[in-house]
Amino acid sequence: MALSKIQADVFTRIGIEPGDFGFLAEQLENLFNDPLLTALDEYGIPTQISTKFKSAILPAEGMTQLMEKLKQWAPRLEYSHLSRFEKSIVKWAIEDM
Repeated sequence: MALSKIQADVFTRIGIEPGDFGFLAEQLENLFNDPLLTALDEYGIPTQISTKFKSAILPAEGMTQLMEKLKQWAPRLEYSHLSRFEKSIVKWAIEDM
């Protein structure tokens, strides 16, 4: 965000219309994934894992609905294509929710 403010200040001073990089910055922050998947990292499920089963839990209206979908999907976790290690991380995170 600071870079956006700097470019806006510099460009405005020299008479050039500044760009708006807010959307790009948000996308970069979320690794071009749905922000809800990125938020799962705070619950112990890294984005690298959640992207592997995102079709089972997305779309979601918000974090509450995403968590509900994740808990509903949990019984099928053992049959997913995740590695044993990834399954243990997801299972631990769901149990801790």
